[in-house]
Amino acid sequence: MATGFMQIVEALIKERPGLSADDYAKTALDRGLATSGSKDPIQSLATTLAKQVREQRVATVHAQKVRGKLRYFPVGSDLRNPRGRRLPDLLFTDVTVSPHTAARLKKVVDLGLFPNELEAASFLIEEGARAHKQTLDAIAEQADEVVLHKAKARLLAECYLEEARMTATLSESTLDLPLIARGKVRDIYDLGDKLLIVATDRLSAFDVVLPTSIPDKGAVLTQMSAFWFEKTGDIVPNHFIRVVDGTRVPEVPVELPREMIGRSMVVRKAKRIDVECVVRGYITGSGWADYQKEGVVSGIRLPVGLSESEQLAEPIFTPSTKESEGHDMPISYKQVKEMAGDQAANAMRLRSLALYKFGRDFAAERGIIIADTKFEFGWLDDEVILIDEALTPDSSRFWPAD
Repeated sequence: MATGFMQIVEALIKERPGLSADDYAKTALDRGLATSGSKDPIQSLATTLAKQVREQRVATVHAQKVRGKLRYFPVGSDLRNPRGRRLPDLLFTDVTVSPHTAARLKKVVDLGLFPNELEAASFLIEEGARAHKQTLDAIAEQADEVVLHKAKARLLAECYLEEARMTATLSESTLDLPLIARGKVRDIYDLGDKLLIVATDRLSAFDVVLPTSIPDKGAVLTQMSAFWFEKTGDIVPNHFIRVVDGTRVPEVPVELPREMIGRSMVVRKAKRIDVECVVRGYITGSGWADYQKEGVVSGIRLPVGLSESEQLAEPIFTPSTKESEGHDMPISYKQVKEMAGDQAANAMRLRSLALYKFGRDFAAERGIIIADTKFEFGWLDDEVILIDEALTPDSSRFWPAD
């Protein structure tokens, strides 16, 4: 059953994407039964069960009427009423029964297996009650089997969906919205005074987008950024409004595909400042390479004799250019002021250091070292605010403390 069923589920997922596991299981089961020419077993059994219950109620009423009439006759009598009608006629007066039941009672009476007709009638009534009970028990057992079958089908569907979800990736989004930019990882759409940022599962390394995507990478980046945006909003203002949690979002004029849920966020539109604000708490990576040359990182001279990945006495602000293509180049704080102005440069430096220290301490309490990280900022209403992402695996180095 599993192979055929899974084939049906697989076809359904391609045909009707976005259903729940329950819907896939039920639809696939119904489709499989229809293909085999069978009816829905639950509906069929329910109909049969209802019919048997009705028949048992009729039998109970029948028995009550029969016993009510027989009590007027002494045991052992020939059971003739004043009009001379015998028991079979008397039993079914004003009682709706099938010809088959009437024939059975007459046959039992005529066989003479019982000392009198009263006992013959009682035997037939009790036999009918036992038969009904056995039928009902059998139907209940069949119903249990069908329920179990549907539960197994649902489990199979859930397993298949989970496997499909774990292997499915979103390498590029296509929405009926104006596309502003498609970066190494994120696709950005225009919403007027807001933006819709979609984090895809694209993987980039050394400024190159690799051909293989990572399942759920975009969702992880979005959820982590949202966490830090909400956690640090009182320290540094940011552009975050909401994570997309449904196909309908108030700020978005079109219905979104289900794969946008959890990996997209609505943000306020800011004018980006083209500076990568890197903060280092440990000397590693390109910072270590620069230190080895002259003992200087982004114009900051560091103590002699540091070891690779050693923790610095204080975090340092080591900005770089933000290049659309190729490598970002390290620059000094003086160069940042020349590029962005004194006010923006000062705000970016102070706010980057504050964000890093908060994140570093928060992570350290949970056994994680944030070695370094990168922030981006933009102008909104004459204020420099945090934009893009915050403290994600794409923008930070996370090390286990142990």
